Amino acid sequence: MSALDGIDVDPVDARVIFLSRLAFIRPLTPEEQVELDQLLAAEKAQPQSQEALQ
Repeated sequence: MSALDGIDVDPVDARVIFLSRLAFIRPLTPEEQVELDQLLAAEKAQPQSQEALQ
């Protein structure tokens, strides 16, 4: 049994977390850094939901 059983995890969020934690262990390769930058930029570019604005 895993600690995450029954929890929906967004694959994009999981990838951002993985790359961020990997950066603490070793320098990211240029490809990994570009991927992380793109994921973070896409996350910032998403419009906020109306619920978050209320």
